[in-house]
Amino acid sequence: MSYLQHHKPLAIKIPKHLSNTSISSNDQPHYQHSKHINQNINHVNYGAALKKIENSFQSIEFEEYGDEISSYMNDLEDKMQPLKNYMGIVQAEGQIDWKMRKTLVVWLVEVHKEYNLRLETLYLTINILDRYCSLAQVDRPTYQLLGITSLLLAAKYEENHGYVPSLKNLSYMCCDAYTDKQFRIFERRILNVVGFEMGFISPETFTKRFLYLNPFLFTNPETRALIRFFNELSLVTHNFLNFKPSVISLASMLLAHQITEGSGWVVEEDVEICRVALIQVIPEVPNAIYQKYNQVELCNVSSLAKNWSNQQRKMYVSRLYASGQLTPPKDNAGFTFPNSYNAGSDTTY
Repeated sequence: MSYLQHHKPLAIKIPKHLSNTSISSNDQPHYQHSKHINQNINHVNYGAALKKIENSFQSIEFEEYGDEISSYMNDLEDKMQPLKNYMGIVQAEGQIDWKMRKTLVVWLVEVHKEYNLRLETLYLTINILDRYCSLAQVDRPTYQLLGITSLLLAAKYEENHGYVPSLKNLSYMCCDAYTDKQFRIFERRILNVVGFEMGFISPETFTKRFLYLNPFLFTNPETRALIRFFNELSLVTHNFLNFKPSVISLASMLLAHQITEGSGWVVEEDVEICRVALIQVIPEVPNAIYQKYNQVELCNVSSLAKNWSNQQRKMYVSRLYASGQLTPPKDNAGFTFPNSYNAGSDTTY
């Protein structure tokens, strides 16, 4: 029996592309406070970083032009999607690979945090990086320059005046490996390759839209911070290029709600596949992202997710032992979930 058949859903059914129609308050489910949450916390700062993230949504424009904005968002996410396997197609010569991409993305996350830039800037940075690599070959010596220049372009597009890092600072982050002239040349090259197309609809954009339209859902800060954690975690692993931003956003919501509230809802198959993929990468979360979300201002959700993952792993292994499908080894520290595993199958919905 599959996950979708086994679990009793909430009364809410959310479509593949997040609906622009608010759910009636009469359908509001009853939430229980998460048993995972540490009660001994500083409530003054708890979840404080979420305010800066969520207050930037332009609610007035959406109220007036909601239908047009939703249609535009759905069209643009298809248009701006990079190739799923560009390393094997455009980058077939092998100058760069997925392992190098992961290293570069994690480094860009650290640079992004260093300059306290908006989340949208980070998502646009990685999108520019992947779209460029989907259209033009990149050699190894200029791969870092491509990444940091993508961040510069994204900051110019997304940030307010005065928050864009200077070339001097960005060059310093690269150990002065590149000159101002190299930055400017590569900036023009990137813009020409991507056709000056900079409007990217990220998982964060879909998340903000959904939370604005459904303010009674995901009311506790832990769940909302977890959604951001999983959205950002999807940037690191190239497998998530298989999913649209709206699917990643919805899968992150589903998994975050499952962890903090112990319940979920019926979703389409691609969202469920994405949810399982997110579960798979929790044990592999890079230290930069783990530390970023392991602070009071973001509700320490990275440790919350890790603890939940470890608990699910132990339950799964115990079930295999009990059924005789697995012989207890001397050391099972290297155990990983199979791709077919649906974490949370023991949770009562």
